[in-house]
Amino acid sequence: MPHYLVYGLVAALIAIAYHAIGIVALLVFALPLLVMRKTQENYLGHAQRSAHKLRQAAETIQKQNLSLEQANRLLRQRSTAAMESLSATVDARDSYTAGHSRRVQQLALAIGREIGLSQAELDILGQAALFHDIGKLAVPDAVLLKPARLNDYEWELMRRHADEGARIIERLGFLADAVPAIRHHHEHYDGSGYPDGLAAEEIPLGARIIHVADALDSMLTTRTYRSARQVKQALEELRENAGEQFCPRCVSALERILPVDREEPAPIGPKDEPADGAFEFTL
Repeated sequence: MPHYLVYGLVAALIAIAYHAIGIVALLVFALPLLVMRKTQENYLGHAQRSAHKLRQAAETIQKQNLSLEQANRLLRQRSTAAMESLSATVDARDSYTAGHSRRVQQLALAIGREIGLSQAELDILGQAALFHDIGKLAVPDAVLLKPARLNDYEWELMRRHADEGARIIERLGFLADAVPAIRHHHEHYDGSGYPDGLAAEEIPLGARIIHVADALDSMLTTRTYRSARQVKQALEELRENAGEQFCPRCVSALERILPVDREEPAPIGPKDEPADGAFEFTL
C-alpha cells in the first residue's frame, strides 16, 4: 500500500505538470526515474555477481575443508601407527614385557565397559592404556632391564617415565585427552603415588583403571626377579590393597569380569606372548 500511494502521488504530479508545461514535464520526471531504474538494475546485477562469487568461494572452502579433514585423518592414522610402533618398541626392549601395553589396553577397556564409560571415554582410555609406558623410551636400558633391585637414583629415573610419557603424547594434539591418564597412572588411591601425589577422586578415572590393569598384567607375567602369580593370587593382592594403592571401584569391576572360576591359564612368560598381543583371557 505505501508503494501504491507513492506511485499515485508521482503520477498525479506528472499529470499536473503535463497540463501545465506539456511534454517537458514528462522528460523532467521520466529522466530521474530512468536513472533510478538503471541504478537499481546495476545494483541488482552487482549483487547477483557478488552472490555467485560468494557461492563459488563457499564451495571452494568446503572442498578445501574436506581435503584438510582427509589429510588430518590420514595424519592422525599415521601418527597413531607410529606411536603404536614406539609403544611396541618399549615392550620389546624387555622380552618379559612383550605385548604388555596391548594386554593392559584390553584389560583397561574391559574394566571401563564394566564401569559404564561412554564410547568416547573408552576411545580415550584405550589410547592412554596403549601409550601408558611410552615414557620408558627415556629410561636407560641399564635401569629398565636391571635384574636386581633399583637404587634410589635409578628408581627416580624410572619414576620419571609417567611424566615423560605425558609430555611425549601431549605433543600430538589429537591425543591430548589421553595425557592425564598417562601422567597419573602410578598415583596411589591413598595419595602415596607419583608424580603428583594425587589421592582418591583427584586421580583421573582413566589413570585409576590403567593402574589396576597394569598391576594385574605385571603380576601375571614372569619376570627375571620373580615368577608369575596365578589369577586368584593376583586378585587377592589387588583386593587387599584396594583403598590404599588401588581404586576400590576399579578392583571391584575387574573382579566381576575376570573369569577366575575357570581353569587357570598358564602364566605369561617371555616366550608365551600371543602372536597378536591379545590378553590371555576372554573378557
